[in-house]
Amino acid sequence: MKNKYQAIAASTLLLPCLTQAAGFQLNSQSATGLGRAFAGDAVIADSAAIVSKNAAAMAFIEQPSLSLGAVYIDSSVDVTDIQYTPVSESEPTRALADESIGAGTLVPNLHYVHPLQDSKFTLGFTVHSNFGTNVEYDDSFEASRFGGKTYLSSINTGVALAYELTDKINLGIGLDVIYGTGEISRDDALVNIDADGFGIGGNLGITYQINENHRFGFSYRYSPDIEVEGSIDKLDEDPASKMNVPLPDMAEFSGWHKLAPKWAVHYSLQWVNWSEFDALTSPSYEASIKDYHWKDAGHISIGATYDLSENGFCAQAICLTLLLLIS
Repeated sequence: MKNKYQAIAASTLLLPCLTQAAGFQLNSQSATGLGRAFAGDAVIADSAAIVSKNAAAMAFIEQPSLSLGAVYIDSSVDVTDIQYTPVSESEPTRALADESIGAGTLVPNLHYVHPLQDSKFTLGFTVHSNFGTNVEYDDSFEASRFGGKTYLSSINTGVALAYELTDKINLGIGLDVIYGTGEISRDDALVNIDADGFGIGGNLGITYQINENHRFGFSYRYSPDIEVEGSIDKLDEDPASKMNVPLPDMAEFSGWHKLAPKWAVHYSLQWVNWSEFDALTSPSYEASIKDYHWKDAGHISIGATYDLSENGFCAQAICLTLLLLIS
């Protein structure tokens, strides 16, 4: 009889919980935002990428603006101090060699903002990604049946509209079409999933400008459950063709303050509703494919910007990001 094993390691059955403070969320919507650790991202309207963060802040852009780029994310994740325990009491628990499981991913983005002439409205369009991960244990790793490969990718295509309500207040609203695809595989047919699907989300935003040197922004993004279709195989179960993947909502508050002609400070507080990601389920199974016990999370970013010239060139002088777990 073939022995079944249990692995005690820094991974879960399906989605490696590498760091729950980030889950599989991506903050890679623009190179300028990355340069300032995304501090002030929901209110700084220095490029068309603002459409991906806060639709209301598009109202600060006075001319048609295009932003495109790509961010290469090369994660370095090392799993150490691994104990591998067979179910059979005749086989002792043993330590396994450390394993590096991170993999690089290229994440492109495109944003366009167009103020409507002689009106208080601004239109925006964006293609970017909010979620994704790429983790793979080497085939030679003895406990790879519990780690295996996990590849998740998403494309967020959105349209947004901003309205200048008053000289101080802007409002924004957006619609998101999210395409998600994933491949999850484990040895010994523990689970094998290759599926994709669509979901419809939305976002709301507001900005308040005290004066031309001080402003605040707030945005809320609703992320839907995505019903993916494809090949879903689970050990000791009949194959399924559909699976539900819940995605977390996100909220962000930002501030921007110009303290001198060339200096500004900015900050953001972001909350991510990771507790919504509680289970992967399929209508074909009574029990969930996998339960999760993630907590809500977020991050605080603080930064300062120095303008090198009047032509818009700037240097990110100070950037600091803190990841938070919220019980």
